Amino acid sequence: MRAMVSKYDIGEYISSEDMKFCLELFKSHSDYPQKLAPGVSKIQLLIQKEGSKGFQIHKNDGTSDDISWTDCVANRK
Repeated sequence: MRAMVSKYDIGEYISSEDMKFCLELFKSHSDYPQKLAPGVSKIQLLIQKEGSKGFQIHKNDGTSDDISWTDCVANRK
């Protein structure tokens, strides 16, 4: 995941291939499935509130939300 985060510039949208991988990983998030509802149209790399690089999910209904990939990795089974 760190390699994926590192290959994108701040504000850049991730590729469709990386998006497929991330959507699968995001199923391990502690707030799944609410975090991804009602569907994800694109994912962007941004600086999060705490100052670290993270993903912003842009949803099909026009809303957006941040998601912690580290939470997903920690909860992965």
